[in-house]
Order: sequence, then C-alpha cells, then structure tokens
Amino acid sequence: LRKRTNAPVHTMFQATDIDRFHSTEINPDLATELLFVGNSRLKERLAVKWSIEADLPLTVYGADWEDIIDPGYVKDTYFPNELLNEAYVSADIVLNDHWPDMRDAGLISNRIFDALACGAFVISDDVAGIDELFAGAVPTFSSQ
Repeated sequence: LRKRTNAPVHTMFQATDIDRFHSTEINPDLATELLFVGNSRLKERLAVKWSIEADLPLTVYGADWEDIIDPGYVKDTYFPNELLNEAYVSADIVLNDHWPDMRDAGLISNRIFDALACGAFVISDDVAGIDELFAGAVPTFSSQ
C-alpha cells in the first residue's frame, strides 16, 4: 500500500484475548497429538491433506469436511470458542494453515496468536514475516 498512496500505512497485527486464551490444565477428554481447528469451506486444506497423507494422528474440529477427508478424522463439526484454550493446551501440536489469499498477502492467522497465548506448540505453513514476528518460535512448512 505504501507504493500506492501517500497516506501513512502501518501494520496492525492480529491480537488475542488473554482472558480467553491463556494456559490452563490439560483436559484429558481433549488430549490429542495433532489438532487442527477450522472449517474446510468445501476446499482442500494442504496442512490437513499432508498430515493425512503422512499418516499422522490428526484430530479435526470443524465443518464441511464430509467430502474432503475421511470422517474418522473429524471429532466434531463445532467446537465452542470459549473452550478453545483447553483444546490448544491439551494438544501436543496445534496445526495451522492459512487461506491462500491470506498467505499471499502476508496476513498471519489469528489462530497462531491464540494458541501461543495458551502456551501451545504451533506448527504452521510458511507466511512472509512469520519467523521474524515470532522469533522462530513457530516452525513452518511449505511442503509435505
């Protein structure tokens, strides 16, 4: 935008609500090795696809996965936002990916901010600026 306008342009990062997203006790009912929370929007999500292809122990919460992945991976089509911190804390790894338009624009998913605020270990697809913003604390991938 700086190249297209003379108006001041500033980056405003996603934020998280630390009253909602904070560390808590592990919930044994939510314990999982690899957690993905998100809807498919009836489109393939590479992080999910690659995890399944690699035969990783993936647990998915989200809608519209019926014709995309084996339903055995989908724990539920909905997860209450007010309990997400318990899910994040109870997972060994929280898997994140970005919609292509977000990734192309360098917009970092708020899920990363939320999960990190809970003390979760997050792995994400690569997005410009992610390593600098999180000082390398979020390992990234760009292929299976």
